[in-house]
Amino acid sequence: MNKYITENNWISIKDNPIYLFQCGTTPLIYKLIHKEKIIYIGKTHTGGRRIASHDRDKGWIFDNVECMEVPIDQQGSIEKYLIKYYTPVYNIQHNR
Repeated sequence: MNKYITENNWISIKDNPIYLFQCGTTPLIYKLIHKEKIIYIGKTHTGGRRIASHDRDKGWIFDNVECMEVPIDQQGSIEKYLIKYYTPVYNIQHNR
């Protein structure tokens, strides 16, 4: 699981701004970041469309997104691991 914590394994939207548009339906784990603090960790099968919904539907403010391609069958366990590790403020369901 250490590879999911190592920062250089993540694709930062600040470094590659068109990645989310290019990845299509690639399964991703993503981190929403605001002021260098991880505020949410999620998973998606729809690439950038899911990530954009946090801004549009929930009104969350974030200034960076980092993502990593993860096989669908591993997404759930990796997402839970990362949420427990980072304890992001908006992942209430797993931070109890």
